[in-house]
Amino acid sequence: MLSSNEACVSQDGYSTVPLLFTTTRRGAINRRTFDNKSWRPAVVAAGIAPTRATGMHALRHFYASSLLDAGERIKALASYLGHADPGFTLRVYTHLMPASEERTRQATDRLFDSGSGDADRHRESDRQDLVAGYRLLPGSLG
Repeated sequence: MLSSNEACVSQDGYSTVPLLFTTTRRGAINRRTFDNKSWRPAVVAAGIAPTRATGMHALRHFYASSLLDAGERIKALASYLGHADPGFTLRVYTHLMPASEERTRQATDRLFDSGSGDADRHRESDRQDLVAGYRLLPGSLG
C-alpha cells in the first residue's frame, strides 16, 4: 500500500497519487458533478453566494498562490498542479508571484558585503529558509 506521499507511474508515464476522495467505485470524481452536487450546495448552506470566486477551482488557485508566495519554483508548482508545461503555469500565475525587487537588493547587498560578519548571518538565514521551504514540499520528510 502506498503512503499518502508516494506517487505511482502509470504505463503512459504520468505520475499519479492515491485519490483522497473517490466515487463509490473508487474512481476519480467528475469535477462538474462534485461542484454541482457537493461544493455549491455547501457554499449556499454556508450563506455564501455561489460565484466563480467561491467555486471549487478557486481552491486550486489559492493553493498555487500560497506556494508561490512561499517561494516555490514554477517548475515544481507545475508538477504539483499536473501541468505538462511550466510555461503554462507561469502564464497563469505570474501575476501572483511575489515582488522580487527586495530579494534582489538583499542578494546584491550580500554579494558585496564588506565582511562585517553579516554575510555569515545571511548565509545561515538563507539555509534556514531553504530547510523550511523543503519541509513544505509534498513528499518531504520534514
